[in-house]
This record gives sequence, C-alpha cells and structure tokens, in this order.
Amino acid sequence: MIAAAVACTMIWVQVVATPASESSEIEVVSTESQVGYEALMAGDNARAIAEISSNASLAQDDPARLLNLGIAYARSGDEGQARQLFKAALASRNQMELETSQGDWIYSRALAREALQMLDDGSIRTARMAIR
Repeated sequence: MIAAAVACTMIWVQVVATPASESSEIEVVSTESQVGYEALMAGDNARAIAEISSNASLAQDDPARLLNLGIAYARSGDEGQARQLFKAALASRNQMELETSQGDWIYSRALAREALQMLDDGSIRTARMAIR
C-alpha cells in the first residue's frame, strides 16, 4: 500500500504530526517552509538543503527534516548522504505520522523504508516528492 501511494503520484505531502505512540492524536507541528517543501517541489535541491539545514527550529532528528534533506541530497547525486539521512529517519525516536497526497497517514519509519527502497532502485532521482 505504501509503495502504491508513493508510486501513483510520486509526491509525499502534508503536515507532520506529533512524535507518536501508536495511539496518539495527530497535531500539526510543522509548516511547508520549515522543511523545504516549496524548494523541493520546484526542483531546487540546493535551496531546499540550505533552507532545511539553516532552520534552527527543526530538531536534528525530526523525520520530516531528515527525509526532505535525504530527498534533496539524492536528487543532487549524493546518494551516500541521502542514505545516511533516510537511515537516521528510520532510527529516529521521534516517529511521526505524515500525510500522503492521497490523504493517507503513514508513519515516518515506513516512509523512510520506502525512500531507501527508491534510492536502491534509482526511482528517487526523478520522483517529485517532499514532506510538508
């Protein structure tokens, strides 16, 4: 289901929820500009990296930060850095639910696994995706 959600439109979007236990309620804590969404969607990977990296309000282990940085680095050709960031999102204690463009809420670890798979098969280089 996750692969289908990503493969259909190749866009991961919407808001970041609270660090979650399985039963927590969803609460918006992040905005598009905080995680480089607009820059990523415009294909401006260098700007996305700069915006995300310089945003002191984002925790270093924020899954949205890690995933979007990973996407930007992967599309810029630095797959090693992207892999490190996706693995960090997978290992982060701050698991969060993220909403896909289809309106499905998916945990950040599942998205990190999907990003690693897309990195392995090369599809991440041409995918239009970001997390708001």
